[in-house]
Amino acid sequence: MMSIYEKLQSLQPLYPIKGVIHIGVGGPNSIRFYDQFNVTSAVFIDANKQRSESLSNKILDRPNWFSLCEVIGAKDVEQTYYEANNANESGLSPPDNLRNLWKNLQTKSQSPRRVIDLKTCLKKYEQQINIKSANLLFDLKKRFQSVEEEQFL
Repeated sequence: MMSIYEKLQSLQPLYPIKGVIHIGVGGPNSIRFYDQFNVTSAVFIDANKQRSESLSNKILDRPNWFSLCEVIGAKDVEQTYYEANNANESGLSPPDNLRNLWKNLQTKSQSPRRVIDLKTCLKKYEQQINIKSANLLFDLKKRFQSVEEEQFL
């Protein structure tokens, strides 16, 4: 089965990636992956503050790339955020739910966190994300609006 990166790589010649919103930063591979395609606008969103700040420092030389620290969910609520002993598995779902797959996965801590939907997140940071990224955000806002309209039809 092809990974998401392999799928995007195969589509790149037909549909070049100009802008991306990547939720859940993970390791440094996401930066390298988008670098190879000369992505001009990127917004990375991660709930882990250290990972988000580390990424911010790595992308300082890219004027249209941004790293935000937010917890993204389906709606704006306060929810329990679980920090796992494997940082890549931290999130809104308790690590115990994944014990069948990862025997050693455990909850390190849990705390209430504000969860916002992607639309709210983009609106919150639209002043910080400069004009060159506006087309990416505008296209996304139009798509969200279309999806919302379809849900009510």
